[in-house]
This record gives sequence, C-alpha cells and structure tokens, in this order.
Amino acid sequence: NVIARVVSTFFIITYGFLNLTCALENWAGTDFRPSFRIPAWISIIGSIACFVIMIQLDLAAMIGATIILGAIFLFLKRKELRLQSGDTWGGFWSSLVKYGLLKLSVSEEQRNQRNWRPNIILFSGRATTRPHLIEMGRTLVGKQGVFTNFELIEDKSDDALFEKTAKPSIEVDENGKKIITRKHVCKNIYEGIEMIARVYGFTGFEPNTVLLGLPKHEKKIPGFLGAIKTINKLDYNIAIYNKVNNPNQQKTKSIDLWWNGNSGNLNFGLSLLKYISTDGYWRGANIRLLVINYNTAKTDTIYSLLNQAIDNARLIATVKVINNATEKLSELDIVQSESASSNLAILELSSSNFSDSKNWATHLNQIASLPFTTLTIEANSGFEVINAGTQPQKEEQTKELLTTSPLIEKIKLPDKEMLAEIVRATTDKQEELIINLNKNSIQYVQKQLTEYIDDLKGITSKLFSSLEKPENRDEKVGKRIFASKIISDFTFQAKARVSVFKDETLTDIAKTLDEAQKVYLEYVNKHIQSLPEKLNVNFSQSEFRARKNDSFGIRIFKARCRIKGTLLGWPISLKLDIKDAAELFLKQTRIEAINEYFEQIGLSTFRYISNIRKNLVELARSIENETINELNLGEIKSRTNQTFNDTIDEFKAINNRIGNAINADLERNIQRFSFALSKPEAKNLVSPYKKIVKKNTLSVTDIQSQPQIFSSNIKLYVNKNLLEFILISLNHRFRIKLKKQADELSWWANSKLYEANNGLSQVFTNLTTANELPDTSAINQKLSDLKKTEVQERFETLFRDINAIVDDLPQKMEVNDDSFFAQVEAGTFPQSNIRTIELRQKAQLYVGTELISNARNAMEELSDSFKEISTKLTDKLRLTLFNIENTIAADENKENANQDDIRTELANALKKEIETEQLHVKRLLEKFEDELSIFLKHSLDPLHQMVYSKQHEIKKDKKRAKAKRQTQWFAKKLITNTSNFFDRQFVKALYSQSEGIMLAHKLTSFETEYKVSNQSIQEMVVKLSPNEPIARSIPFYYVSLFSGSTTLSNELWIERPQEQAEAKKIIDRFKGGFTGALIITGNRNSGKTTLSKYIAKTLLPNHSIHNVRPPKGESTCENDFTKALSNALKVEMDPSQFISSSPQKRVIIINDLELWWTRHESGFEVIQKILTLIELHSKKVLFIINCRTISYQLINRLINVDAYAMGHISCEPFDAKELKELITIRHQTVRS
Repeated sequence: NVIARVVSTFFIITYGFLNLTCALENWAGTDFRPSFRIPAWISIIGSIACFVIMIQLDLAAMIGATIILGAIFLFLKRKELRLQSGDTWGGFWSSLVKYGLLKLSVSEEQRNQRNWRPNIILFSGRATTRPHLIEMGRTLVGKQGVFTNFELIEDKSDDALFEKTAKPSIEVDENGKKIITRKHVCKNIYEGIEMIARVYGFTGFEPNTVLLGLPKHEKKIPGFLGAIKTINKLDYNIAIYNKVNNPNQQKTKSIDLWWNGNSGNLNFGLSLLKYISTDGYWRGANIRLLVINYNTAKTDTIYSLLNQAIDNARLIATVKVINNATEKLSELDIVQSESASSNLAILELSSSNFSDSKNWATHLNQIASLPFTTLTIEANSGFEVINAGTQPQKEEQTKELLTTSPLIEKIKLPDKEMLAEIVRATTDKQEELIINLNKNSIQYVQKQLTEYIDDLKGITSKLFSSLEKPENRDEKVGKRIFASKIISDFTFQAKARVSVFKDETLTDIAKTLDEAQKVYLEYVNKHIQSLPEKLNVNFSQSEFRARKNDSFGIRIFKARCRIKGTLLGWPISLKLDIKDAAELFLKQTRIEAINEYFEQIGLSTFRYISNIRKNLVELARSIENETINELNLGEIKSRTNQTFNDTIDEFKAINNRIGNAINADLERNIQRFSFALSKPEAKNLVSPYKKIVKKNTLSVTDIQSQPQIFSSNIKLYVNKNLLEFILISLNHRFRIKLKKQADELSWWANSKLYEANNGLSQVFTNLTTANELPDTSAINQKLSDLKKTEVQERFETLFRDINAIVDDLPQKMEVNDDSFFAQVEAGTFPQSNIRTIELRQKAQLYVGTELISNARNAMEELSDSFKEISTKLTDKLRLTLFNIENTIAADENKENANQDDIRTELANALKKEIETEQLHVKRLLEKFEDELSIFLKHSLDPLHQMVYSKQHEIKKDKKRAKAKRQTQWFAKKLITNTSNFFDRQFVKALYSQSEGIMLAHKLTSFETEYKVSNQSIQEMVVKLSPNEPIARSIPFYYVSLFSGSTTLSNELWIERPQEQAEAKKIIDRFKGGFTGALIITGNRNSGKTTLSKYIAKTLLPNHSIHNVRPPKGESTCENDFTKALSNALKVEMDPSQFISSSPQKRVIIINDLELWWTRHESGFEVIQKILTLIELHSKKVLFIINCRTISYQLINRLINVDAYAMGHISCEPFDAKELKELITIRHQTVRS
C-alpha cells in the first residue's frame, strides 16, 4: 500500500506538471503548435486537481516527489540545448510584462495624485560623474518608482543628432549599488535631452518626471533653459537638484518645502516628500511647509488649507506662514534665512518666468548660489492647482482726495436756534482744530518724507549718470569691478542720507507730532471749558411723544414730563448738560479715533520707508547681477523711477484716507452731540455712550505716547535698512580690494612666465645650433622667482585693511524685534521691542573665520603650487641644458649626425612645457579668484541672515546648549583627568621597583656607552659632509630628493600598494566616526612625509592640510609646539580653541615626532600635548604622525601612544628597482 501511494504520487505529479507546462506553452510559447489543442484553462484545472488529489493521498510523498522532480529539472536545465527561438521562460516573462503594461495603460486614466508613482528620466552622466544625482534619483523613486539614467557625450563633429543607440551598461556607484545607464553620443547635449524627453518610453510605462543637475558653467544656461522649456511643454514634472555641503545644517535632518500659494507644486512636492521620507537616510527628518504670504487676511485660511493637505498626504509636518505684505523682503532672502540650517530645501521653478529668459537665468543663478542643498521643482498638469490667496487682490488704483468741504454743511443742526448756535460754533472750532492737527502732523510728515525720497532720487540719478557714460561700460574696464565701485559709492551716499534722515528728520517729525497732539488736546479742553455747563431749554408737548425706537427708560421719562406739562402747563423747561455732552462726544469718544490716527501715521510711514528700502536694494542687485548696456540700463532706470513715483502716490493716498477718517469721526461725533442737544431725553441718549467710554481702555496718556512710539519704531526700522546698506557696501568694498590684489598677483605670475618664455625665444637659436650653451641665468631667475611669490605677504596688507574696515563698523545695531512685524501685519503699531545685533563682533568672527582664514589656506595652496611649477620648470630647464650639452659633446666627437634635430626637439619641449604651465598658472589664479568670491559670500551671508531672520533666538538657544555641553565636557574631563592621575600613580608605584628601574638603568648605560666628545662629533660631521663644489654641481632634483622636504607630484609618485591599501582602510574608519591618530613609522628617507601628504591629499581631498614641523635642532617645549601648530593653522589664538570653534574639516600632519621628544624626565611635555589634542579633536580632525621606527618603539614603551592610534603604517624605503623607476620618470628622457 505504501509503494502504491508513492508510485501513484509520481504519476499524478507528472500529469500535474504536464498540464501546467501545456498551459504555459499555450499562453507564452511562440512555437507551441500541438495537433490537438485544448484551452489553457482546462490544463490549469487539471493541474490543480492533480495537486489536490496528491494532498489527499499522501502529503509527504507529494513533497518528496516535488523535490525529486525539481532536482531533475535543475540537472536537465544545466544540460539543455538552447533552441534558436529561445526557451519558454523568455516568452513567459515577455507575456507577463506585456500583460502588466496593458493593465497599466488601462489604469492610467483612473490614476490620481494619491497613487502617483515617479518614473524618472535622469541625466547624470556616468555613475561617478554626479553621484549625488543618482542618490537623489533613488531617494525619489523609493521602492515603487523607476528611474532610467542617461549619459550624453557631446561630439560637435557628429552630423546626426544621435548615433546608433548604444546598449545599456551596468555601472556601480559609490555605494556599491548597480545602476543601468544608457550612453548616447550627440551633437548637442541639450538637444539630446530634448529628443530623449520626446521619444523615450512606451505605452503603460511612460516617464513622468525629468531630474537634472544645474549646469556647471554660466555660458550653458541658455541651452539649459531651452531644454527646460521643451520639457515643460511636453508636460513632464521637472526636478533640478543642486547639492551643497552646508556646514550650518542641523544634526537632525530637516526638509523645507516652499510653496508660492498658487500652483500644483504643493501636491507634487508632498508626493515627492512621501518617497523622500521613506528613504533610509531621510527617515525621521523634520518636514516644514513654508509659504510667503502677502495677504494677511488669509493667514488662518492658509494654515487650515496646508494642514489639511498634509493630513491627506499622510505626512507629519509643521506649517509656517511668513507674512511679507509690509516689509516686502526679497523671497530668496527669506528662503536663505529660514532654510539656512536645513539639509534640503524644495523650491519652485515658476514656469511663468520662462518667457523672460534673462530674469529666469538670474533666478536660476540665485538658486545655485544658495548655501544649502536645493531641489527645484515644477509640476505638470496632472497635479491640481491650488490657490490659497497669498497674493493681495488687486484693487483699482484711485487717488483718494482729502475732504475739503466745510463740515458745518454736513451737520444737521437742532431746531432751537440757541442750541443750533452752540453746535455751529463747536463745529467751526473743532474743524479748525482738526485742520491744524492734519497740517502739523500728517501733512508735515508727508512733506518731510517727500523731501527724503527726492534726495534719494537725486542719488539714484547720479548713479545712472555714472552708468550711462560710455567709457564706464567698456569691456576693458571690468564689469564686475566697475559695478562694485558704482554700487559702493551709491550705498555710501544712500547710507549717509539715511543716517541724516534717522538722526535729524525723524527727531524733528517726532517733536512736531508731539507738539501737534498737545496743542490739539489743549485747545479741545479749552473749547469744552468755554461752553456753558448747563442750559435751560423749553420743550413743547409734541417733543415728548413716544416713538417706536424709544427704550423703556426714555418712555418713562417722557411720560413723567407729559404729566408735569399737563399739571404745570406747556412748554416745560429742562436743563441740558452741555459741557458733559461736549466732554463725551468731543473728547472721550474720540480718544480711540485720535489714537488710531497717530497709529495709522506710523503704519503709513513704515510702509513708505519699506517700499523705499526695497526699491534701493533691488536697484543695487540689478546693477550687480546684470550686464550693463543702454537697453537694460534704461529699463532699470524706468523701473526705479516708476517705483519711487508709485510709492509717493500710494503714500499720499493713504494719508488722505487717514485724514478723511479722522474728519469722518469728528463729523460723526458732532452729529451725535447735535442730536443729543436737540432732544429732551438728552441724558438718556448720552448714557449708552458713557458706558462705552468706561469700557474703553485707552486714555489721553496713550495718545501722548504715540509720537515717542512713532520715533522709536521708525528709527529701529531705519536702523535695519541702514544695516542692509552697510552690508551691501561692505560686500562691494571687500570685492574691490580682493579683485585688485588678485589681479596684481595674476599679472606678476604671468609676467614671470612670459618673460621666461620670451627669454627662451631669444636664445632659442643658440640652443639649437651654437657650439656652446647660451647664458640662461635670466630665464632660470624668472622661473625661480615663482617660488618667491610671497602670496601671504602680498595679502597681509589687504587683510589688515579688511580688518580695519570691520573695526570701523558700528559695535551694535538696534532693530525691531521680530514680533513687531507680525503686529504691523495685523494693522497695529505698538511699541516695538528692541533686538540688538552685535554687528562688529559678528563681522569680526565671520570675516575672520570664513574669509581671512580660508583665504590664507587657499594662498598657501597657491604658493605651494607655484613652488611646484617653479621646481618643475627649473628642473626641466636643467635637464634640457644637460641633454643639449651632451649633444654638443656628441657633435664634437661626431657620434651622431642628427644632433641638431635632437636639440631642436629638446628646446621645443621646454618651450611647450613653459606654455603649458603658463596655462596652468592661469587656471590656478582663476580658481583662486573664484574661491575668494565664495569665501566672501560665506562670510557675509550669516550677517545678512541676522537682518532678515529670527536667528538670534535660535542662536541664544544654541549658546545655552553649547554652554551646557561645555560644562558637561569640563566635568567629564575633570573626572577623566583625576582618574588617569590616580591610575598613573598606581602604575608608577607597582613598577617603581621593576621594569621602570630596569629601563632607566638601560637608558643611563646607553647614554654612558655611546657618549662621545665634541671633537668626535665634529670629526664625524667633516667625514660625512660632501665636498661643496661637488654638491653644487649635483642636479637640483637629487639634492631635494633626499632632503625630507620634497613636494608631492602626481607625475613622480611611485605607488605603494600595501601602504596605500592600509591607509584607505584607516581613512574609511575615520570617515565612519572612529577616533584616533594615524601613525606612520619608517627609517630616515623612507618617504614618511611624502606618504603623509599623499594620504591627506588623495583620500581626504575636501580637508585643509596643515604641516607641523619641529624647529631646527629639536624642542621639548610645549610653547614651541603650540607656536608651530599656530603657524601651521595660520591663526594667532589658541590652536585647540580654534579647532573646536572652526567647522572646517582638517588634516594635521605632525612631522618627525622624535624631534619633539628627548630621553629626559620632562621630555614628554610635547608628546602629552599631542595626545591631548588627539583625544579632544580626533572626531573631526585627522592627525597623521610620522616618526622613525626605533624612536617610536622607545617612545611607545615609555608612554602608550598606540592607545591613541587608529592605525599604524610601516613605511618601507624604496628598493633599487623603485629608485630606478623614480629617476627615469624624473628625467623624462627624450632619447635613450
């Protein structure tokens, strides 16, 4: 029975697999043509039935049979012969893909934003060209999206747009992940991008997004813009990624999504965030959604809309609405300020700007200059456009005129002449007072501010006159320097006028406003006091009739009066409280309106100055960013003047509105006063107003404080404007000085090489034909002069000038607190809190660390490069002369008939080498100048952020956190030092009678045994020193080769596979967060110093490299080491504090450790200092220490240096073969 079940199972499973095979072949096989065909579904049912029967019959036998058949299948799979038509599995997968594409095509119409998945076309080039683009592509597609990478190679000689399509290649990126790249050769890269965007994809799997990087060169921006326009017309989503290493970014990752309030980019950005936030690197990042709002009334609506959008996207994010209706700051300035510490900012491309190529290119350059990583996006039509109403509704610009008609014409006087006369006199007096108030307040402010803007218009006119001069637009002048000089002069004059406005004009306005409100309130009181306190007035019976609107109290009062009139006779006399009514309606109920009047004056002045500031700043930036010519200069001038005129018109219209409002309030209250006097129930009518007045919290004191609030708030805001002009002027003053010094250095270096090349041309004939070598000392001297660039000395004077400029800055600047602007947006003008900016201190910090310190490092690299070039050319000259001298000797001996050709070839090679290095110097200087511009920008950006942002609050929190961390660090260090002290004492006690004494005896005996006299030392020096004439005749290369101070040259580098492999492992551990130093040991002249430089330059290219060398003769003094380390870091402060405070990544190479130590009780002072530095700073600074092997072994026995080491490399000296290879490379022999 058991055998029957097993055999039956094998038969049944065979039938089952036959049915399954038949179904697959029927569906997917192209060559399956049975003589008797049955439907595939019958075969599937048969296969399922077989497996069900086997489970019922014997489950174990079914499992065993399945395994056996599977093994047989795999065995036969290896032995199979592949048919011409392929196997069935290829057809199976093809059919499966076809079916999937068909389903995708059917569901395409039903797809919405919620289930949108990215299918990205990525243009990154090779996997190693822009690895950050590939990484972002992987992040955006996540696990459910797809991206295809393209590498386009430009070949302008190619006639066709594309060559034959290349096969996809599989590459491995930096993270070891595989990527499929399609490689195409095209005539123009951007035309290739457009063509791929048009044709790539197939039904059901069409790409929907294009991901690119920003062009590296500004001249490529027009082509890039054209490609972006085409991609946008093809209805693709666009994403432009620009990665920047931001030293200010937070440890906790953060992502900012910026939305303009009216586009489909909100939904597109949230869709991308869903994929980004699921990536391992970005998981847990803080997400913020930010909107710049120009319509304050919509703030709550925007918050509600964005929170709902976040909930729908199922994201965790915070919303921030930045109201900018009042200050009208540049949006990019706000973005740079708010996202300064973000890891990624998602911005909008704004396709509406595509029509204006110039502005769009400027906008793109500004995005590229942001100091943090950005992803600029533009959604296609598939994402719903949402309008949050962030832009204010455009109102018809109508000039509101100040009401001038007599007030008495609008007042309805009482019927009784006596009362009418009081109201008439009161109206005339109050109208006179309000006219004087308007004249001495709002009209006076308008006059002063109009004069202020007229002065600024005069300054801008001078600016345009300077720009309009043809000689100032000459290409030879240097547009950037010319613009910097013009803007510097302009900002200086504007700054001076703003200072006068703040110190004199605003003070005068405040005094006038104070006097105006005092006079007004005084004369109002006098007029009220001049009115009769009470007045008897006769009223007839008809005036006491009850009306529908009468309150219950008034009805009672009128009924009582009717009874009195009936008993005593009509008319009856009532006393009216004239003075009380006047006090109420002419003063108390008007306090709020008068206070509002002065507040509105402050608000209108604030907006007026804000518009002026915006216009002047945009003018300065337009001149800086645009190429000046007659056409765009006219556009800038017209735009600036129009903005000034619009500002004046808007200011006058607002002031007229304010004046009409205070007149309307006076009219309304006089009308109430007149109405109350004309009715017998005056007391009852006045009573509700008295209750309202009692609830009013404002008083006359509040009105009296308004001029002081006006002066304080406006002065603080003008300070903010002044600070902005100071920073703009500072930027251009620094730029002019840096450019001038860089140009002088460029002229000097190029002139040396030009003179050397010119000198070579003059002696070229003698080099190639003369029987004697010509005098080339002048050429040699010009080349040697490159070593004496003294770059540091050249720039030290410049740095002193820069520091002097910084020292002249105001020590402190007081500006409005950030909460004040939110209140202004809400329409109030309260007393502003003061925010103090430590301008001079902050400028000294950022200019010192970001500009001067980095510039010094760049200068040191430039100086080293010049020295390498000088050494290389000098050696090349010597080798050429050496070889030519040999050819002359050979010619005299008639050994070779082609010596002239050889000499010509050698001379031409030397000349070509000089020309090549001349181009190299030019590139080095251009790079140096670009670096200076970057350093300047990074030094001033934090200062600009202090103007716009709330960073002072964040910095206070950071300071408190830093102080807390320092306290904790100090306590931890104290505990550690105490513990180490007791450990050392304990170990000293243990070994005082054993190893320590033995080692001490050994050292003593060593010194006694090998001690020699001065005479012996001098005899040894004489014996080992080379003969001076012979030493001078040795080629320079051999003198410097074993000097221990040779420069690192890629051409002369001899590979050290074992040492380099070990170094890479250690550097990988350092990058992974491990701490400790890298120790390199070896014998003298084994190449320890060169290997140290090679490791630092090749494995840590983004780190600054500092070489610490011991003084001549050695030193064990800690002060000498501190001085040497300070010189290497180019700082004057304590090196340890500088390393702690500086965000710059560094490599510190400590050469010849044995020269910082001596066999003495106090000989470990410097060693202990070095170990302390390693312990404190090796988290972000790599210490490379090289030392002789024997010395290091001895030092390590006395003090455990290995405990502070992350790795140890033994540097073996070159063998004969390697030395031969090195010398051969050095010679660059022309003929063997």
